[in-house]
Amino acid sequence: MKNLAFKMENPISQRIKIIIARECDGIVLQFANKLNNISHQIITRLFKKDVRNGNYPTPSTEIILAIANKFTLYNPTWLLTGDGEMLREMETSTIAETKAPPIKTIDWEDKYLKIVEKHENLNDRYIALLEKLVKNI
Repeated sequence: MKNLAFKMENPISQRIKIIIARECDGIVLQFANKLNNISHQIITRLFKKDVRNGNYPTPSTEIILAIANKFTLYNPTWLLTGDGEMLREMETSTIAETKAPPIKTIDWEDKYLKIVEKHENLNDRYIALLEKLVKNI
């Protein structure tokens, strides 16, 4: 009886696929465009068996370096070996430089007043309940 071992994607390719999913919603063309000078066909081939030998190709040094240089958030040791955390630990200075989107504040009191104005004929008990809810928020 023949050994029916299934050939799997190269582990580095599996991790590249994770980065593509996170950074480009799984769109290989978009990912390749971000890497410059690496065609999407070369990236796509990483996830398909070579018809000549039945094996999945190993990512080239050029691809790995391009990913490590472009997507600096990812730990290169994790990319190559799977060891360690996927994301690098950010240094304090890097965190300070990161621009976070502004936090949208909600004026709960204003929302409450709009609700009350909208429903002026609510009974007093219901209004008191709304006031308690707003205070607890």
